Amino acid sequence: MPYTIEFEELVNYSYDAYGVKRPLLAVRLDSANGGIDTSATLDTGATFSIFKAEYLFSLGLNLLDGVPEEVTSIITPFRVYKHEIKLRIFDKYDLHLAIGFNDSIKRNLLGRDFFNSVHFGIRENSMQTFFKLEP
Repeated sequence: MPYTIEFEELVNYSYDAYGVKRPLLAVRLDSANGGIDTSATLDTGATFSIFKAEYLFSLGLNLLDGVPEEVTSIITPFRVYKHEIKLRIFDKYDLHLAIGFNDSIKRNLLGRDFFNSVHFGIRENSMQTFFKLEP
């Protein structure tokens, strides 16, 4: 039985500084105390979203005030501190996520907590991602 999904947004992505195709999405993080614009790699293998702790200053939050959680990665376990954050995509959709923050990660990741709120498609050979907000 065929299925059809209509997408509302198309994002072209490119190679990063290391020559790796990286599907990035521009996002805005907001708290009651501030906000910051950044980008994050789409990571279907991540259980939840994880961002660099350096953004917490712009959000007016303290790393250790978050809820600690141990994360298992392919290399070594590490600890994140989760904070309730409003994540805005495409300058019009707001998602409320408990995002983990860590001071040693090298890039921001949007995980399956994010994917639970959107329909998502990817065409790797065309370097395109497609989205439809669907809470």
